[in-house]
Amino acid sequence: MVFGGKKLFKGQHTLHHYRNNHKLWVEDWEQSRYSEMTISGRKDAKYGNFVFTYVSETKNLHFTTLNGVAVEIPNLQFPYGQENIEKIIQTQVDKPSNLKKEHGNAVAWSVEDHGDYYIFKNASWIFLRRKT
Repeated sequence: MVFGGKKLFKGQHTLHHYRNNHKLWVEDWEQSRYSEMTISGRKDAKYGNFVFTYVSETKNLHFTTLNGVAVEIPNLQFPYGQENIEKIIQTQVDKPSNLKKEHGNAVAWSVEDHGDYYIFKNASWIFLRRKT
């Protein structure tokens, strides 16, 4: 298994524009490998996920990267299913801790870097956000 794609990995030796410019290949390789992150949820987490916190009242998404950088995405609203997301997360927040393990909802999040913008996904709801 090759994370980043076997074709791109082999391309460092076979494609003309990479053979003469290894730095370009490394940039493309890292973009391919590290441009997407998916974190599955946990039913026993307060917001359904131990990494991502979505506050329905402010519409802010918060997470901390592996190197300790806190990231705050303000006013993250989903064009489809906003009410469903808020309902699931609020139900999870309101649920007593002793019931979450058995009756809670796991909330998965995915973040994709597309160069000029990021795509945030929650369940099947997608939101595009321009980089600033």
